[in-house]
Amino acid sequence: MIVINMDHLNVWIHACEQRTTLFQCVMPMTMENLAIAQHQDTLCYATICGGDYWFWIWKFKWGNYVYLQ
Repeated sequence: MIVINMDHLNVWIHACEQRTTLFQCVMPMTMENLAIAQHQDTLCYATICGGDYWFWIWKFKWGNYVYLQ
């Protein structure tokens, strides 16, 4: 994290310009990732609500290894 000295106006302006440039580079990639995640959630929701989703009921037996979280 960068500490900005608020007493010097030029330092403050330079820091704001750097952050603006960073956001201009990062935001398109971020929006694309959000769109991909939203599409995957939509497909998952459609599968579950459409009746195509079959959940498995696991029947454990004595001696099976299980993972506890």
